[in-house]
Amino acid sequence: MNQRAIRHYKRLREKNWHAREACRAAKAKEAFEVLEGAGLARLRVESDDMDPKDLMPEGYSEKEQKEYLERAERLGICGIIVECRNPLAGEDAWEHVDSCWGFIGDDWQDSGYDTDFYENAIDWLSQFEGMSA
Repeated sequence: MNQRAIRHYKRLREKNWHAREACRAAKAKEAFEVLEGAGLARLRVESDDMDPKDLMPEGYSEKEQKEYLERAERLGICGIIVECRNPLAGEDAWEHVDSCWGFIGDDWQDSGYDTDFYENAIDWLSQFEGMSA
């Protein structure tokens, strides 16, 4: 792992991630960044027009509901789209690999979903010889 990946690992451990999962996440992010730097993979963040009331977990107290809705209003709701360049289909041929919607602000980061996004991109590109990180 490079120094940036080690910092990411340490940051996740400080957030009480298990060592194995923190290592997996750091390695996946590191590999994804190589692919992203080569112009082969990207994450796009797009606004989601979902009603935050539909996303609110059940069992919240009135205070928690109010805080949740205020946070959603302040930070917005978004979706993450993972795309990879299809080397067989031309320069601008981006393929949809994965997506997930309903995140508030940057909650997707360090959520475990981000690791899945990175790994799905890596796996998708691995079907093309010489394309994996």
